[in-house]
Amino acid sequence: MESRILSDSEKDGLKEICNIGSSKASSFLTERTGDTFDMDVPEANIIKSKEFLNFYTDVTEKFNNPMTLMTTLKGVDGSIIVSSSEENMKYLLSTDKNGTEFKELVEKNSVEAVKKYLNGLNDFLNLNIEINNSNTSYKYADMILYQRIKQLLKGEKDFKNVKLLITITSLYIGNDKMLDIMMVVKLDDVNKITDPLHNMLT
Repeated sequence: MESRILSDSEKDGLKEICNIGSSKASSFLTERTGDTFDMDVPEANIIKSKEFLNFYTDVTEKFNNPMTLMTTLKGVDGSIIVSSSEENMKYLLSTDKNGTEFKELVEKNSVEAVKKYLNGLNDFLNLNIEINNSNTSYKYADMILYQRIKQLLKGEKDFKNVKLLITITSLYIGNDKMLDIMMVVKLDDVNKITDPLHNMLT
């Protein structure tokens, strides 16, 4: 089966959806920290799964020792990935805690931010996407993400060449990038998002 191709209007619509979701997450972080967050224009990318690690590295290269929360979703075959650094997370959480306690604090607040993000999508498109599970990674986050992507694509005979739709939005305080929010969906399954979107645009 040939992979689905997104129209220009769907790409623009997906960017708008991600903008709405990221705005919800940004509002949560503003309430949490009192800081004002700026967002860049969301990007919609289509890549092969074998290119994911390089893509992830390029996105997170500004973070020293990046830490990542990856959620799998219920209601659509995909994931929301939040990437930042330990230093940024300690600032956002106003804490100097370390170890397991800090990891749990990061996951709790990151999951809450993802919930806000999903609420924006659900409200806008009348969907019911929920978090299925989540995991926070410090070391080897790229390889753990790659394994999760493989799980997402289980059953695919040509796993490395499966196309993924990836949208990404970066949140800043001033000129400092604080975190990235990335949505990863198998391109052939993206109709669960784009069909409601297409109906709104036509």
